[in-house]
Amino acid sequence: MKYIKNIKLVLISFFLMLGACNSKEEKKQAYAQNPNIYMVELEDGETIMLKKDYYDTFSFENWNNFNVANTRLLQIEENDYKTSINRLVNLKPFIRNLSETAPEWLKTEEVLEDINDVEKEYKELLKEIDGSTKEVRENCKELNEEFDELRENINEIVEDYTNS
Repeated sequence: MKYIKNIKLVLISFFLMLGACNSKEEKKQAYAQNPNIYMVELEDGETIMLKKDYYDTFSFENWNNFNVANTRLLQIEENDYKTSINRLVNLKPFIRNLSETAPEWLKTEEVLEDINDVEKEYKELLKEIDGSTKEVRENCKELNEEFDELRENINEIVEDYTNS
């Protein structure tokens, strides 16, 4: 009797695992059909999913500081740099922690240099935050240009992973 119960338990477990494998494969196929989702296989064999957002830039599930700073800076750029000082100041925790929170596979020399440049430009913006509106907008524009370079390097890295 116990033997039959054990066999039932093993069979149930087997079919559950088989079903889970099929659903993972179905998810991968569904993701592959979506042009805004990229499956990236890292050198260590791990596969991660990246998404393209509304602005056609990458969004990372494990790098929220980048996602928030990226989106907010794009929104500021979209509004011709007309934004509140509070909105600029509120970027501080996201920009200051970019290098510490970046995924290891993205921490190339170029990306870390770009992050450093973004942080420097942001510090400059904060120093002159009480200056004229024209100065603040100019500093904001320069910050966005530095962030654009970071985006470009990230895009190149993702391209390298997806094309290999």
